Amino acid sequence: MKRALAGSLAVILLSAALLTGALLTRIARSRQLRLPAAAAQVIQDLRIRMAPETRPDGSADVVPRIAGDRRPPAVDRIAFIDHSGRVATMDPDGARMRRLTARGARYAFPTWSPDGLSLAALGASSSDAGIYLMDDRPNAPMEVWRAESGPEPFYLFWSPDGSQLGYLEGADAGVRLRIRRRSEGAGPVLAQGTAVFWDWQGDSRSLLIHGLGNGTSSRLDWLNLPTADGSAAGKVPVLESLSETPGRFQAPAISAGNRYVAFGAGSASEPSSLTIVDRGRFKPALHIPHRGQTAMAWSPQEETLAFVSPPVDAPSFAGSLRLVEMPGGLVRQLANAAVLGFFWSPDGRRIACFTLGLPRQGERIQAAFALDAEDIPLELWVIDVDSGRSRRLLRFRPTRTFSEQILPFFDQYARSHRFWSPDSSHLVLAIDDPRRGAGIHVLAVDGPDAGQARRIADGTIGFWSPR
Repeated sequence: MKRALAGSLAVILLSAALLTGALLTRIARSRQLRLPAAAAQVIQDLRIRMAPETRPDGSADVVPRIAGDRRPPAVDRIAFIDHSGRVATMDPDGARMRRLTARGARYAFPTWSPDGLSLAALGASSSDAGIYLMDDRPNAPMEVWRAESGPEPFYLFWSPDGSQLGYLEGADAGVRLRIRRRSEGAGPVLAQGTAVFWDWQGDSRSLLIHGLGNGTSSRLDWLNLPTADGSAAGKVPVLESLSETPGRFQAPAISAGNRYVAFGAGSASEPSSLTIVDRGRFKPALHIPHRGQTAMAWSPQEETLAFVSPPVDAPSFAGSLRLVEMPGGLVRQLANAAVLGFFWSPDGRRIACFTLGLPRQGERIQAAFALDAEDIPLELWVIDVDSGRSRRLLRFRPTRTFSEQILPFFDQYARSHRFWSPDSSHLVLAIDDPRRGAGIHVLAVDGPDAGQARRIADGTIGFWSPR
């Protein structure tokens, strides 16, 4: 009996490993292509053949008139994209829904400003594309940054103080990074490559940029921005090289207190390592060896870094989840599983992570190989950081927006878009229901309702306000 049970368990684990490998291979392939073609992909998804909205005088881009109450701007809100491609907001129970954009264009990836009162979103119609800025209140005017000379934006990231918006746009040879302030023209190109990832410093004056070039070339740079009035350090951005041999990773990370920076290091002659540099003291950098790629994110409250990496040399970062506690550099494991992505709670006490859904009893694992990636279920786990205890809350099928756009680049999106509620008690998820279609769900992580996903609206992706 024990031998038969052990044999069955071995078959299950081997099958799960094979399926995980198949999915990771698919993700790895999409990762190789996604960013250089990301602008075209996003805009292609957004494009619709409809006439743009017009004003009474015949000019385009009417500011939508939104009926609603006169209450002050709300916080603890969820922004989402509905089935018509419009930006809408609502309370966590689905009440006080506001559609902030009109028909005639399709929108994607709305991101909240740090104060939770404004939104920026990507938008495209049959005639043009650009970035749309709007407030979460009735009858609010809309500011439109049209894409100039062809390149179209596909990713947005507010500065911590909300005064600037960083964005990536498509280019002939890859992507370009620009920073822009409201009511100002487009700024200069600050970085360019086949892929660009970055993090903001807490004072919004500097960026840590990881730019990938052709082949294996890449570089890690500090970008010091000029002040708003053009004084102080100068009137043009200053680029300082931090490393010309960064390793196998995507987004660099700056700790909440700005003391530490984390990135991947390594070269053809050196093993890959997660590197943490103490900016406040002249201490040797901490190097933690890893296989494959790695992805990382700092706790929003403590000087604690979470990272994932695979157990074998693979073209992916999916693997066990570990913590590095600074300044001591103690490393401990939180999850020994193929974690595909993770997100810190705002209070820093928990981490939500996503793994591949294992087959249930009676399901044929071979059938999953014939399915597209979005048809393979995910499992949501929440881990208590202090105790290390984990709890599986939900098995679900994500929307394509989450599985194909967010998850492969979760380390970058974790900095700009939020799935946790401001009080760290709930998560917002985009779930694909075979009967009802894609929907926005709210899920409690504590209490008697923990793990129960409650559908509050039809939509493809949703993000919580930061406060």
